[in-house]
Amino acid sequence: GEKHGLTLLVEQRVRAGEPLKILDPVDCRNATVSDWKGLSWLRDEGTSSSSGSRCRQRQLALAAAHAASPMMRRPASCLTQLGGDLSVWNTEAAGPIHNVLSRLPLRYYVASEFLPSPPEGPERKSGELVNGVRHEDLQQTSFPDATFDLVLSTEVLEHVPDPYKAHREVLRVLRPGGAHVFTVPFIETVVPDVVMSRRSEHTGRIVHGPGLPAQGLVAPMYHGDPVRPKTGVLVFTLFGQEMVTKLCALGYDVDMRKLENPNLGILGPGAVVFTAWKV
Repeated sequence: GEKHGLTLLVEQRVRAGEPLKILDPVDCRNATVSDWKGLSWLRDEGTSSSSGSRCRQRQLALAAAHAASPMMRRPASCLTQLGGDLSVWNTEAAGPIHNVLSRLPLRYYVASEFLPSPPEGPERKSGELVNGVRHEDLQQTSFPDATFDLVLSTEVLEHVPDPYKAHREVLRVLRPGGAHVFTVPFIETVVPDVVMSRRSEHTGRIVHGPGLPAQGLVAPMYHGDPVRPKTGVLVFTLFGQEMVTKLCALGYDVDMRKLENPNLGILGPGAVVFTAWKV
């Protein structure tokens, strides 16, 4: 739908460099955001003076708090309100969301990264610790069935060679009634997923393309990555409407939300968060 007039006015102001006062849904604290850098893609901008979160992370935090509310049998609107008997897997082992969740009185919390195997040496196994960081391959994790109430991932699945194998694995490790709250690059105007790169079934090598050159989506495509700051991380898939259909076929009940709330520092296009429930 169309944006509320107030939201449009706030977006114009932050693009002009004006600071924005918010209630950060990551840590429930009042904060100021003043580094939007005048970019049109506000979703990956706007660092909070409180938690250090950016817009996209605040989207995920708000959606995760809402998903956790029925599990806890009490309302939550930010991550610091999570607790009790929740088991949570965060697919990032650093950053504002991890910093908050790692300090909460959760029943079980685990954070992981996908850590590439060394060029010379054995392939890493899920569950392996590398310099204190847990390695997990979302396509084949080390967790038992029905381990988690909540799984969080933000801009992760586009970097997985077979994202739907990863979704099946997340479904396996979720408890009934649990939820995977995630963001991905989602193109609402496109029905099929856009394959940017893939792993050949015959050779195991990475093959680039076809992408969607008509819309400027040319392979290979890389995203910035704190684990691989020099090279970035390869994008395998950009998701279209097909993703929701495939997730429902796997057994999820999918909720897609477009979030906008200037008071929480959630602005700009692309503010889409998915919650996939295990029914």
